[in-house]
Amino acid sequence: MVLVMKLASGQVAMLKMTASNHGAQVAVLHQLQKRALSNNQRERPLLTGEKLSESMELLRAQKSDNPRLALLLVWLAAKRAHLEDYFRFYLDNGFDVLWVQTHPRALIRPAAPKGSQEIAQEVLDFLLAEKNRCYQNMMLHAFSMGGYQWGECLLKIHREPKKYERVEQILKAQVYDSCVSLKGMAYGIPGALTRNKALRFIGTASMYAYLTLAYPWATRHYRNSSDTFRTKPILVPGLYFNSMIDQVSNPRIDREVVEVWQSLGVDMKLVTFSDTKHVQHLGKHPDRYTDELVSLMNKTMPGRGEWSGDYVKADIIARQQGRALQTSVQANKARTIHPAQNQVNCMRP
Repeated sequence: MVLVMKLASGQVAMLKMTASNHGAQVAVLHQLQKRALSNNQRERPLLTGEKLSESMELLRAQKSDNPRLALLLVWLAAKRAHLEDYFRFYLDNGFDVLWVQTHPRALIRPAAPKGSQEIAQEVLDFLLAEKNRCYQNMMLHAFSMGGYQWGECLLKIHREPKKYERVEQILKAQVYDSCVSLKGMAYGIPGALTRNKALRFIGTASMYAYLTLAYPWATRHYRNSSDTFRTKPILVPGLYFNSMIDQVSNPRIDREVVEVWQSLGVDMKLVTFSDTKHVQHLGKHPDRYTDELVSLMNKTMPGRGEWSGDYVKADIIARQQGRALQTSVQANKARTIHPAQNQVNCMRP
């Protein structure tokens, strides 16, 4: 067993655990964690980039002429801190990152000004712009409602294939994480707006009513995007991450979508976790998630063998172990503060 931790200095500590050295290595690990925590009390500053519009931001791995681009279509109301691991994975591997967020109001009225269809046009215009012709290899990574947003892009691509030929040419790989169906929108939008269970229940009921009443100006657009996403993919290899316990994305529908793509000739791998919530697969399973991404990049991107997820993996594992250590320290303090109560509890039959 190997434990990995990234220190505040940026160095990565890897400890090999065996039956004979387990106790000693755990002690070393605790010392490293304490040192890292004490030297890194303030959170690392968030990455900043060039704001292109209300919905789009570009993070650069290098100053100019980068041939690699990662297009991230993120989930509703995603917080910047939740995206950092994905940003760093691609930036560490030399990709510029264009990340796109579809706000709830853009989703409610997709054809209205600043709606999701306008956002799709902004994405495609960026990819066609002369100043961005340097990008020759693009990787798509869509999360949750980002799958719907990509469906809106696909609608435009298929309506004018000649105009958007370059987009198909530069797309080398596609990754989908917890993408939702039309039915899943009824759960997804309220879930993005509030964590209150009562309000989410009311919001879900309201969304079902809205999807019925709003067919002319909203629901028909969702259906068109969903149908195009399902039946007219771009034929490049990809990954589809989902979970058996996801309350928003339906694993049965995910499997059906992947099978349709495979029947069309798409080399698509379905990776299903048994214990992760919606869009939380990377944080729970950093090894498997990043290894699958690296494997896909080796298959599709020039520069085979150059890719790595080790730094992001180490960051996530270090945070997990740091939280576990803090929990352990707090528990020890509680036992120290109330020793008499602990003794009483131990004496009870």
